[in-house]
Amino acid sequence: MSQSQGAQTAPAMPDQNAISSELRRNVTAANIIPLWESGTTAFVQGTEQAFHWPWRVMQPIMQETARITIPAILERRVMMMVNPTIPRNESECCSGLLSAGIQALMPGEVARPHRHSMHALRFVLEGDGGETIVEGKHCAMLPGDLVVTPGWTWHEHHNPQGRPTLWVDILDVAIHRALRNDRFQPGPPQGMKDIAPDRAFANGGLVPAGLEAASAGYSPIFRYAAEDANRAVDAAPAGPDGARLARYVNPVTGGPVLPTIDCCLMRLEQGAATASLHSSGSCVCVVVEGEGESSIGDTLVAWGPKDVFTIPHGQPVSHRCLAGPARIFMASDGVIHDRLQLGART
Repeated sequence: MSQSQGAQTAPAMPDQNAISSELRRNVTAANIIPLWESGTTAFVQGTEQAFHWPWRVMQPIMQETARITIPAILERRVMMMVNPTIPRNESECCSGLLSAGIQALMPGEVARPHRHSMHALRFVLEGDGGETIVEGKHCAMLPGDLVVTPGWTWHEHHNPQGRPTLWVDILDVAIHRALRNDRFQPGPPQGMKDIAPDRAFANGGLVPAGLEAASAGYSPIFRYAAEDANRAVDAAPAGPDGARLARYVNPVTGGPVLPTIDCCLMRLEQGAATASLHSSGSCVCVVVEGEGESSIGDTLVAWGPKDVFTIPHGQPVSHRCLAGPARIFMASDGVIHDRLQLGART
């Protein structure tokens, strides 16, 4: 979206006295809203702004949250990051169609089995003993790991020992609520799929044939280890501006790890600055290491390790590494825009 497009304003609203009191009574009784009074005519393109949740702010909040012992809260000890600049934010979005929060699981705690229609991912910030079990697969949760829980896959979280496990949750809540498809089912698990072990995908360029998960629309790999992602981004060719990018993919299709969320890891060397680009989707960014700043529209975000910030749909963005190397994990809803053929119009 160009800046001139983003600056467009909504049509002026007519005088409320334009409708007679008798007609007003009739339309109210009939559950009718005149289009000129509808909130849908207040176009909102370009109004979401980048937002930043520094770890220096979030860390003490999560530490205080960890002291809560109410059983109903232990499994949902999540602090949702809600962007105040998103209009009509009923879905508590962080950016675009994505919701995000930071969750903590303390030593000895368990989040019981459940599943939901929403696709979700967990990017791990801290931990050394936690795990997520997805459709029976045990997925370790170490710093920098990405663990995905596709819609309607059974999953549960365990932290039997060690330190607290903290991660960033990112989900596609908004699109499910818009489609009236936001559903939840508690355990016990039933009817779990037989998913091929991760070792079946250990040979580059070769995958087992006839996988059921291939037609399910999500990756049969649920854990993408930090060490693998780091090796991949380190080996990626540097772009003209020095940035290296590695994309997390479904090994069967080469597509995104989740049907509605695309993920990548960016590496920047100290002193490097990326070219200014526009994105067709909105993005939630988690800083893995390094320090720097990002110019996003009219907002300058100064970031450091474990910070979370957003890149709104259509805004120009450039990143600069001030102390590096820097690695930034990025989750985008751009795949939704692409499937709706909206990318070329932004």
